[in-house]
Amino acid sequence: MSKLKQDVFDKAHEMALAATTRKRPTQRSYNDLDKVKITSRPTALQLLHMYKDIHNLFVKHSAALVPRNVCFAQPVGGIPSTFKEELLDGVPVAIPYDKQNLCFFIIEVVIDKDVVFQFPMRFDSMYCCGFRVLELGDDPLEKIWYSFGKVLILPNRLFKNRKKSGLSLAYNNFCKIQIFGGLIAKFCHHFRAFQPLKDDDDNSMAQQFKDSIFFVFSEGSRFWFAMCLSLEGVQCKTVYCVRLTDLMADLIQDYGDTSRLCVYLWLPFLEREMDLAATSLHDKSRFLIYSWLFAKRWKNS
Repeated sequence: MSKLKQDVFDKAHEMALAATTRKRPTQRSYNDLDKVKITSRPTALQLLHMYKDIHNLFVKHSAALVPRNVCFAQPVGGIPSTFKEELLDGVPVAIPYDKQNLCFFIIEVVIDKDVVFQFPMRFDSMYCCGFRVLELGDDPLEKIWYSFGKVLILPNRLFKNRKKSGLSLAYNNFCKIQIFGGLIAKFCHHFRAFQPLKDDDDNSMAQQFKDSIFFVFSEGSRFWFAMCLSLEGVQCKTVYCVRLTDLMADLIQDYGDTSRLCVYLWLPFLEREMDLAATSLHDKSRFLIYSWLFAKRWKNS
């Protein structure tokens, strides 16, 4: 492959960020965050509406749309016509990662008229980064957020008071993920009086709940197969264990790596069209060879 100039990645990243700022949401404080609501015991159709609202939110803030129809899982009884009428067209391109300007929205689980659970979700990755419970009389600007992983994952300008929950942002065990009709309500019951976990605490049950909620909220919004599994679990009256194939697990765990690999695959075109390479590519048939080499190199890295 032709040798890249040193600033090729910087230029590509700069252009991508510039393109997304056109519709990137302005978020200076908590009050600027969009909210998507769902009940603690949603039906399959209510869960599907949550996925639709998230999709529409991404379309609203995405700087680029792929002109293709979006596939949604089919609940028992089918999808009503009003659902499709409210669905915004196009597949949104996710906002690129920008450490200085991370963008969030909130999934808000309504327990009753006096209590809601809130889950901050990142626009660039769909990661569920933490939670908190808001009760009647609480100040939403002051109430503490519990982060999954490091507290810095929740920027201070949006989430004023933060504590580390002791739960990992990463999955603990795919095989223990369980999706069933009362999953969200059970999570809220388990975490309503939550206190941060210490290093020597047994957090296996809490991590299992967190992994299961993460799968429903994050993976269900990103991957069609995960949405299908989530809807199937919600409609099941007994505990439904989601068992992932190796391909499913790789797709989820390597989501970021796969996205970066796509950038690598586009580099030959970027070199040629923008004259960013020291030597331009002239033989397009060689792209398949480059693709294979990139994939092999990335797999071994």
